[in-house]
Amino acid sequence: MSLSVIIPTLNEMHFLPRLISDLNSQECEIQEIIIADGGSTDGTDLWAKGLGLRLAGGSSGRGAQMNAGAKVATGETLLFLHSDSTITDPTLLKRALAYLHDQQEHFEVVAGHFSLEFDCPNSQKTIAHRFAEKKSSFNRQNSVNGDQGLLISAQVFKKLGGYSEQFHFLEDQAMCELIRSRGKWVTLPGVLLTSNRRFEVEGIYRRFILASMLMGIYSAGIFRFFEKAPQVYANQDQTHKLMLTPFFELIWGVLKNDYSFWERVKIWFRFGRYVHHHDWQLFHWLDTILGTRFWLKTFDKYLVYISRIFIWDLIVTVLAYFWFRLVLTTYFKLNERGVFMAKNVTSKPQ
Repeated sequence: MSLSVIIPTLNEMHFLPRLISDLNSQECEIQEIIIADGGSTDGTDLWAKGLGLRLAGGSSGRGAQMNAGAKVATGETLLFLHSDSTITDPTLLKRALAYLHDQQEHFEVVAGHFSLEFDCPNSQKTIAHRFAEKKSSFNRQNSVNGDQGLLISAQVFKKLGGYSEQFHFLEDQAMCELIRSRGKWVTLPGVLLTSNRRFEVEGIYRRFILASMLMGIYSAGIFRFFEKAPQVYANQDQTHKLMLTPFFELIWGVLKNDYSFWERVKIWFRFGRYVHHHDWQLFHWLDTILGTRFWLKTFDKYLVYISRIFIWDLIVTVLAYFWFRLVLTTYFKLNERGVFMAKNVTSKPQ
């Protein structure tokens, strides 16, 4: 199977050379490496062109960039990788292609992703790091994301309609759930290293909270939030911890101004049901802390059937509202108040 590797980029010169070197060291033959650039200003496009890599232009936003890359790709199989990925095993892609080919014998629509490891010493890894690493090997709902790569036949990718370009983010989650609904996900052999840069700067627990919020909001259908969210992201300082207060203020403002009372009730119920149907993650946390596999297996075998009673959806909805609306919003508003006051002071003319 001929392979096209597609890498979406936006000012990624710090990471891109290492990934290209890793790809050139692979034992399998890569037909082409396509840089799907979103308007870099650090010379990413010129550097890639100088190496003879293919360039795919397009509007910014990973979904649009990756679709542009897929449009010019000539390989039978497509591999989408983030630029901060690292491949230490020269046989990784060879084994992945063989495994995907074997799965294609049994399923019409099938795609693969890698398990992740964070590119940092084990001494720096928290429980949250280990939780995320182990979770990346799962094929459960919302367990797969773009950091894990996407290996898929070009024919199936085209059949699915490519990545969603509706928003500037969450294109990977939309694609993952589309594949899940139409076919099968498989975990490819081997491990992909991913950068720990975002967690180091923003704070891993803050990033986890925001990710869970975004997925819950997306599942609840509050799409007006995502139309305004890029403005909040644009105001985030990339050299400091992630500020969550602006995101909380945005969601509560959108709910208050754009939806009626009964619409908000329905939205919160969908949000609560989303949270409830991911209660398996609590048992995965417990296994991660204890270093076992017992609790998640026990949940899957026995507790999942008990927990899916409708009344639990209502209970979790109330608890989720209390947790996000009162506890987290209040905590981060108080915690981040000093940061915003400092920014206001330093922004005033001397």
